[in-house]
Amino acid sequence: MYIPKPSELNPYEQKRKSRRRTYSRKNVYSIGGALLLLAALLLIAAQQHRNGVAVTASSDKLQHDFEQLWNWTDQVLDGGARGSSWTMRWDVPKLSAEKQAAMTTALFRDSKGQTLDKLSKNDGATLIGETGGEFGVEGSLTLQVTEKTEEGAILFVLLETKENTTVTERSLEQWASRVSSTISEIEPDFAVKIKVHGFTEHENATQELKRLSLGQELERYDDDGTVSLTMNSAKLLSSEGLDFGRRANLQIAAHDYTENDLTEMTIGVPFITGDFSDVHQTGENGK
Repeated sequence: MYIPKPSELNPYEQKRKSRRRTYSRKNVYSIGGALLLLAALLLIAAQQHRNGVAVTASSDKLQHDFEQLWNWTDQVLDGGARGSSWTMRWDVPKLSAEKQAAMTTALFRDSKGQTLDKLSKNDGATLIGETGGEFGVEGSLTLQVTEKTEEGAILFVLLETKENTTVTERSLEQWASRVSSTISEIEPDFAVKIKVHGFTEHENATQELKRLSLGQELERYDDDGTVSLTMNSAKLLSSEGLDFGRRANLQIAAHDYTENDLTEMTIGVPFITGDFSDVHQTGENGK
């Protein structure tokens, strides 16, 4: 004889099972939605982390390499690092018109929010303003658009101290940090180059810099009193690629003036910004 199960005779038991199936489906949907939300949040966090790491890495490299270069040139150049001319260059990739305008406004403004005077050249592609005074540095800041594409503008920002003026390591570091921070708020992907120019009576300044930096010589050019070295130093963090998989991060160019026993020097990390004509720019007799 067939004996029905209790659940078949009990309508309340049947309703309970039905509710259990419904709740089960809802739980599946809820868990799936939560997982999708979690995945989206993780992607956003990862992107923010990558941007943060990029900014931190660029800023850390600038500070570290600047301190190293200051220390080396302070021991070799006449007047030390304080009496030399410094240039820092930030290469910024493609920027939209909105980001370019925002960067221009932010760079040419002091810490109190006051707009600084600037000179416009080349139909607005070049903007030059005297800045750095609030940090105790006499110098200029240049924003140069080098190319405009459909994706945006390619540009660089140039910080330069004035010739024949003195700067302190702390003041120049603060000014450079301010520029880096301003750029990174708008575009975290950028590269920095540092250049210092000065004179020395040191008999073998190029070799002394090579010794101080523990530089490994990769390329050398020597002609008519002008010597240039491209090296890799383990003491520096930044670097750029050469051919055959090699990387370099220190470049030295020097020209000897036999008339007055002076050597004019330009040192760049990772490379000298511009060309080697910077080395031979003051005429035949040096200073």
